[in-house]
Amino acid sequence: TCGKAHLLTFGSRSHRRRAHATLVSLRPPALLPSSTSVGWPGRDWLETQHAQLVDDWQRWRISNLDYLLRLNTLAGRTYNDLTQYPVLPWVLKDYSSTELDLADPEVYRDLAKPVGALDPKRAAGFKERFDSLRDEFDPAEAAAGCGGPGSI
Repeated sequence: TCGKAHLLTFGSRSHRRRAHATLVSLRPPALLPSSTSVGWPGRDWLETQHAQLVDDWQRWRISNLDYLLRLNTLAGRTYNDLTQYPVLPWVLKDYSSTELDLADPEVYRDLAKPVGALDPKRAAGFKERFDSLRDEFDPAEAAAGCGGPGSI
């Protein structure tokens, strides 16, 4: 493979399905078995893929980074959409030491808090902004992706 990815957009679902069927019929060498069906592959398939992924990671067959990137893919995240871009956890908080003792809990950030809430002053600023926007939109709608002042 050349390592390139292409984003294709279609005017209708029927055009997309026809293009997909044509590509599958050509049997390109890089085509994954999971790419032969269109739409939701089903919960059983997803759970099987996840179980295999976890097993590969636990047995050191794949790196931490590969595990996280594949997990993002299973979750539907993609480099082709900025709103669904893959996410990686920010686990360290010590970026100034020349050596890290990974057994020291002080090296790691508090994973119970989002990154924006790690600094109390910054957390207060986010809370103030959230409270000021509360009257303008319904937080439940915003969380469901229904738009609002914070949407793109």
